[in-house]
Amino acid sequence: MADVAPAIVRGSPNRRTNFQEMLQTGYVHAVAAAAGCNVKTYAIDEGIDLGLEHRASSHLHGRADLEIQLKATTVGGRSDFVTARVSRDRYDEYRHPEPTIHPIVVIMEMPTEQADWIRSTPEALLVHHRAYWVSLRGLDAVSGNDVTVRAPRENVFDDLALCKIMQRIGQGGAP
Repeated sequence: MADVAPAIVRGSPNRRTNFQEMLQTGYVHAVAAAAGCNVKTYAIDEGIDLGLEHRASSHLHGRADLEIQLKATTVGGRSDFVTARVSRDRYDEYRHPEPTIHPIVVIMEMPTEQADWIRSTPEALLVHHRAYWVSLRGLDAVSGNDVTVRAPRENVFDDLALCKIMQRIGQGGAP
């Protein structure tokens, strides 16, 4: 009789959303490192999951700051957008046209099954799938308790996109 390998048991299945956020946080940390950004974490959750700081002599004040709200969604149809829900209060906060605060929503599209979130090969650790970003600044007010936020698939959140976002902010613009 052949030996049967034990089943793989992933821990704390009731904490799935916490693990989704942990994967997203790792993704943002990797992107930030490649873009040359410092990552700030917050002890109290007030709607900003991470802050990023980019220092460069080309910035008007030597640095650019960005606030990130993380959201996750499972891989769905192939539309031009990925979507996630945010509370209306958070939506209203992010759409405010305050010129010195720059929040974006980063929506990570990920497989439904936790076992499919990453793959390890001899060459790389691959994260499935990727994240997209959207700025809500200046959007119209909406009614209801929750708002569906749409990030265009062209807004891939990677190191090059982050450098461009930081350059715009560093020059006094918006993400």
